[in-house]
Amino acid sequence: MPLSVVTKADGETLHLWSSQDALVLKMLAMALPEALALSPFCTHIKGHGGLKATISTLQAALPDYTYVMKTDVKGYYASIEHTILLKQLDKDITDPFI
Repeated sequence: MPLSVVTKADGETLHLWSSQDALVLKMLAMALPEALALSPFCTHIKGHGGLKATISTLQAALPDYTYVMKTDVKGYYASIEHTILLKQLDKDITDPFI
């Protein structure tokens, strides 16, 4: 099933996975950290420090910078070319299950 796009009354758009897709995504999220080396800077990953580590890192770096900018790229994941991503992952992941 494809991703469902729902527009709420206030104009907000939600992207919803089917239950089957959600299960596959959860399994991948559990398997990929074992197959790929994660950067220690991925502080949103369990065991990488979370928000406290992010804030500490930023506070330590602030004296070196005049400005700080938090960004978010709208539609980032939707814009990823899946064929290119799969080719890149194929180079690093040898487990046929993944």
